[in-house]
Amino acid sequence: MTVISYQTMIPHPSEFLCTGFLLLILIISTSEPCYSSGLLQEGSQNIVNQYGTEQQVLYNGKIWRNLFSATKGDQFLFSNGFVKGNVNIGNRVFEDASLRYDIYNDELQIMTPQGVILSLNKENIDAFTLWHNDRQYHFIKKEVSNILKRSGYLNILHNGRLKLYVRYRKDILPLAVDNKYDLFTLIQHIYLEKDSQMYLLRKKRDVIKLFPGYKDEIKDFLRHNRISISKNDPDSFMALIEYCDNLRAEP
Repeated sequence: MTVISYQTMIPHPSEFLCTGFLLLILIISTSEPCYSSGLLQEGSQNIVNQYGTEQQVLYNGKIWRNLFSATKGDQFLFSNGFVKGNVNIGNRVFEDASLRYDIYNDELQIMTPQGVILSLNKENIDAFTLWHNDRQYHFIKKEVSNILKRSGYLNILHNGRLKLYVRYRKDILPLAVDNKYDLFTLIQHIYLEKDSQMYLLRKKRDVIKLFPGYKDEIKDFLRHNRISISKNDPDSFMALIEYCDNLRAEP
């Protein structure tokens, strides 16, 4: 008669601890975002072989995960689709990249050739350009100034002695949809750089008071050309700022 020892069938408590520890490591490693110092380690050599080591400078960031799937709308400028554009890093220009701009986090994202979405390292990016609806949007990184409370990307609308910028961002309105869902909402801030100082523009009066010697000329220009200025339409300031720039150029 064979005697079975049940003691040998029951796992030792230390085995439960070991198994639980391994499961904990697995859960933590799969729940945290992955970071890439260049490209994803598994595919980096393939990219280097195909595109060269220059691309490792571009593909530098963290893998993006959507943290707002329950929020209505999205956090991107234009849409959640990717558009073609260029990225300026140091003295390099990387052309024809697949990009989108997260204006909630003020981060530029790129689609890698393997289909992975990276949020690029903001510290490395000096400027970038996006093409959307047959229009070019050129962004530069501006540091904190007398009016900019934090550094970030500004879209250049006019680039002369005077410089006109718009900063896009999105905020989240809590329970804005059916008192049930949060909602992304677009906010636009318009800035004029004059004599190395930044000014926030909301209406035509903000422009006129910066050029007190040309008050009548500016009002005549707006009236004659039937130009309406609105803070909700940054493009509406472009003709006025170009006119003011030309006024300053006159002897």
